[in-house]
Amino acid sequence: MKALEAMTGIDHVRLRKLLVVAPAAVGMDSSPAVLTGHEAARLSALVAQLTEASGIGDDDRLRATLESLTGALHLTPGNIARLTGLSTDVVQTVLAGDRPLSSNEKYVVAIRCSYLVNAANLARPR
Repeated sequence: MKALEAMTGIDHVRLRKLLVVAPAAVGMDSSPAVLTGHEAARLSALVAQLTEASGIGDDDRLRATLESLTGALHLTPGNIARLTGLSTDVVQTVLAGDRPLSSNEKYVVAIRCSYLVNAANLARPR
């Protein structure tokens, strides 16, 4: 439960309330929602991503990592290249899926971009 709290930022006590199985209520329920709509959406997205993770190929995972850098963090391929020491061509190739990369190239891109994602996450307010 603590890991889920760390991932979502939702208090573990509130998360635990979601797991409590209560008898089905008849009629309207006036008790307050355990999660806000935003929290429920984030938790649902996490569950979906983790549930489907084994079926996602490495190329798609790598592209998604770079897309998170460009989409969520507004970094350009050039920014990513400069911050990771990769060539802009390699970054753009991963984003476009133009050609397959060797396993070694994928490893280098993945580890460097993973470090950048982690650095950005650590800089965010908590």
